[in-house]
Amino acid sequence: MAELRLRAQYTKLGDLRFTSHLDLTRVIERAVRRAQLPIAYSEGFHPKPKIAYGPALALGITSRVELADFQLARPTEAAVFQQKLNAVLPQGCQITKVAPVPENEPALTTLIDRAAYRITVDPEVVPSASTLSKAVQDILEQETVIVQREKKGRRRRVDIRPYLIDLVVSQTGEGKVQVDALLQIGSAGATNPKEVLGLFGLELAQPGVAVERTGLYTCANNHLVELI
Repeated sequence: MAELRLRAQYTKLGDLRFTSHLDLTRVIERAVRRAQLPIAYSEGFHPKPKIAYGPALALGITSRVELADFQLARPTEAAVFQQKLNAVLPQGCQITKVAPVPENEPALTTLIDRAAYRITVDPEVVPSASTLSKAVQDILEQETVIVQREKKGRRRRVDIRPYLIDLVVSQTGEGKVQVDALLQIGSAGATNPKEVLGLFGLELAQPGVAVERTGLYTCANNHLVELI
């Protein structure tokens, strides 16, 4: 049965990592119109397509798991929706999954409270996994991990230790070092890859450092639940 509300998982790869969240939403909305999909619109003087996006991704980070919910004006099969939209989306942004959204399910930004990231560091920056393993062990053994956050010119100290759910270090066959980070996000408290990199003395824009979002979840009864 075709549905009126579909959830899509899509990628943000390659040069799209330098495209802002707002600009990417505009790209997707233009693609929906070009694909002639029956998207529903809000009422009023300036109707907007009814598309609800997951949490914004910081500039410089790629992703294979971005999420968006599309409200449709008439039923459309998930496979048809995916095929038509992929035909007009730019390189680096492709729909990988489409599924109906359960009735009365809350907004994505309310549901999503865990995000997984893979940080990859060239050997010229960090020569071996053991170098970061010791740093990660020290961080996870601390009761508090304080970072400085700045908003509207005001700085404040924030303890992000409760939001560092897991950090796992490994080494690739190419000699690169990887950190797989599971972080809490959302209104209940959050951290992000930039703050995690800062704990290691690294920066997102630094040559030899790459970050990719690899998962978005809701946590239910201490278990990670995928949303599509």
